[in-house]
Amino acid sequence: MAPGTGTGYWPTSCQGADPARAAFLAVWHDSQETRTGDVNHLGKKYTQGEADARDITEDQVTGMPEGLAHAIRALIGEYEAKESPEAVCARDADKLKCMIQGLEYRAQGYTDVQRWIDNSRGRITTKSGQALADAVLSTGSLDWLRAALGETQN
Repeated sequence: MAPGTGTGYWPTSCQGADPARAAFLAVWHDSQETRTGDVNHLGKKYTQGEADARDITEDQVTGMPEGLAHAIRALIGEYEAKESPEAVCARDADKLKCMIQGLEYRAQGYTDVQRWIDNSRGRITTKSGQALADAVLSTGSLDWLRAALGETQN
């Protein structure tokens, strides 16, 4: 499953957005990172800022049939404009994914990830995304497995 898409269904369905479209936006949003890497906020201090996803997309679609290139440009433009409900939810899914990644690292023993978790949670903007984030934060990383196995929580 592509980054962002696994966590995107619930927030979009609760925000009245089309979850399939939000997932599609999330998949294509990550495509620019194949050229730049996923530069974090600190890393951007040492570059010329954030690369424009539309510029990267323009390079990526060079040589594609124009109809396909136009569709991809439109998707990226929608995501970057942050105006459609699907784009907002796709962005929330991306931040939720980052928060969950921080929780996974913490569960593996990394101790200095709380700021990452908190910053990711703070960037989630929709009510449904915030509710899902709060549910994730209040759930143990293996609670799903214990429930599936019928184990009781200690």
